[in-house]
Amino acid sequence: MRTLSLAELRFALDRCRELTGVTDFVIVGSQAILGSFPDASVALRTSQDIDLFVRRGATAEVNKLIYAKFGPESEFERQEGFYIEPMGEWVMMTSLPGWQERLVKVEAPGGAVGWCLSPLDIAYNKAEAGREKDIAYLTEMFRSGIVRPSEIKTAMNAAKTAPDAAVIVDERVQEAIRRNTHAGS
Repeated sequence: MRTLSLAELRFALDRCRELTGVTDFVIVGSQAILGSFPDASVALRTSQDIDLFVRRGATAEVNKLIYAKFGPESEFERQEGFYIEPMGEWVMMTSLPGWQERLVKVEAPGGAVGWCLSPLDIAYNKAEAGREKDIAYLTEMFRSGIVRPSEIKTAMNAAKTAPDAAVIVDERVQEAIRRNTHAGS
């Protein structure tokens, strides 16, 4: 685990472009925060990886190349201190509608382009995933003022999120709020 920067995100994007010839990638997961808040708190920028997928026309072959060259336990990870985890657009299947329109563009010097999830979409996805590390991340997003709990609720209402999913997400948002309340005590 290490604290990542916008420069390192750009570096990773350009390495993927050089390897695959693909220029556009969607950044999902915690490090998408770098697109909107490159100076976010250390807690939000600390990760062992950058999760991404090809924006258009992804192939299993491209993911295999990225994984082999830049994935866990690669020479890239040993040198840089983080790895690149190729995903598929399938990871966005249960995200809020309109996430594509909210992407934040990050241009790398070598011609690659990263399309980072918006803070709202990161927060919703973290609440939906609900792992301990996701709730901790969401708690820090609230503490930092990057996203307000009410924004998630408003987005779910506008999207007409399925009631069972909305209850689960709301419970996790409430847990993050409780943690912030207790942290300030």
